[in-house]
Amino acid sequence: MLDDDTRALLEAGSSTIVGLVDRAGEPFATRGWGSVVLDGEPLRLRVLVGAGAFAAAGYHPGAEARFAVAVTGAEVRTLVSVQVKGTAVALDEADDDDRRRTASFCEDFFGAVKATDNIDRALMERLVPADLWACTIEVDEVFDQTPGPRAGSRLDR
Repeated sequence: MLDDDTRALLEAGSSTIVGLVDRAGEPFATRGWGSVVLDGEPLRLRVLVGAGAFAAAGYHPGAEARFAVAVTGAEVRTLVSVQVKGTAVALDEADDDDRRRTASFCEDFFGAVKATDNIDRALMERLVPADLWACTIEVDEVFDQTPGPRAGSRLDR
């Protein structure tokens, strides 16, 4: 279980980076396009990623999906950020709920970037992948990544 603030940060329009090791053993990173903390135990996070990005890393829906992954979410306005680390346990094509989640995520994220950096929304919309996959991660660890003296410290779940 995550505290309400950590859950809200991961599920809102935070700047989200998904890091993993590709099939060739090389570090790989891509942007996340929304996520949801799944209820129940063990703690799981479903994060939406561009299909092309994950395919480039050698992963596809329906194939063996167990690989180490880290997801970092940072609130654009405050830079409060958290990172979850764990193992991907499923990779699926996005469904209608996922697409609605991505639309809401983009609304929040693009609004925050516009407010802080004055970047036009139309420029950011071009970054959103046409096809999304949902990666379900079994979370092992949660860290505070907010810049400052506590950055990197483990958070209790």
